[in-house]
Amino acid sequence: MTLTRRLLLLLVPALCAPLSAQESSLQLVNDDVGTSGYVRVARDPGLELQEFTLEAWIEPNGPGVSTGGPSGRFIAGIPQEGVSGSAIAPYGLHWNSATHEVYGYLSTETGSGVSTYCICEIEPGCRVHAAMTFEGSTLSLYLNGRLQSSEQASLPGITYYGNDFLIGAANYAFGYLRRYDGKVEEVRVWDYARNEEELGETLNCSLTGTETGLVAYWDFTDGSLADRTGHGHDGIAVGTGVGFAAPFVDHDLCGEEFLTFSRGDCNDDGMFNLADAVFGLATLFTGGSAAVCDDACDSNDDGTFNISDPVWMLSALFLSGAPQPLAPFPCCDVDPTPDTLPCAVSSNCP
Repeated sequence: MTLTRRLLLLLVPALCAPLSAQESSLQLVNDDVGTSGYVRVARDPGLELQEFTLEAWIEPNGPGVSTGGPSGRFIAGIPQEGVSGSAIAPYGLHWNSATHEVYGYLSTETGSGVSTYCICEIEPGCRVHAAMTFEGSTLSLYLNGRLQSSEQASLPGITYYGNDFLIGAANYAFGYLRRYDGKVEEVRVWDYARNEEELGETLNCSLTGTETGLVAYWDFTDGSLADRTGHGHDGIAVGTGVGFAAPFVDHDLCGEEFLTFSRGDCNDDGMFNLADAVFGLATLFTGGSAAVCDDACDSNDDGTFNISDPVWMLSALFLSGAPQPLAPFPCCDVDPTPDTLPCAVSSNCP
């Protein structure tokens, strides 16, 4: 999909039709000036699972609203509202607004739990598909369909306390609200632990709601909080900070490999700096190592990797006002302007 078409997808809904008539994402605004909002789904035994997958697309925006906490803002799951202490969420996905890491967490009883997280940075304004799975003994975290981390969980079972399922808040005691600020899309709960292949095949797809094992599914189409499975897990908006925005998941990529990179990170070390320009020059002219992803070295996104790209990098680094590497920089994402440049899986992009 071209960059122009992406822009049109964002602009046309706002100019020509209400978002309530088409695909949309959930927009949660939780800031320090009094605006707050999240979604509540009534407690149901069908969501109190001993084996499960919880997945969602997220695009964090700001730090959200909360008091401290290492795991960060609560994206979705079942927290023990109004409770304080450790291990107080049967299960939940989190995004840490300080470290920009994604966490998966579950507990067997108050004070006893396990977590796993990515060694990654999902910057504000960048999107990622996050999934946590538990098959009874191992908690695993996947980003963009690829395994990031896992932890053995020697637990007798997940303990539930009759709490609601929340999207965008945990509402723990003493101000530990863990309210998430940003967009969410395609929230899904399954009654089994999906594997890497299954996650990768459907992360960009719209589901029918009738898939085997799908317990709950909120896609927010038509600006709705309805559960598309028909199981009745419909959401209720709480607060003034709940709204809807243009979709940020590209369903045109359904079934395609979701290969992400960060433009400008030519040497694939997870940063954009002088070393990338030096690496690019060495690759082009002195027999240096081949790039893992030529697309990442194509800093000006003209579909070729040549001398103009290290020059662009140097200008971006040292000339005031010079353009930075083009999209998806500074995010890890797919190429918005597909070309024939080779690109392997980046070691620093999920």
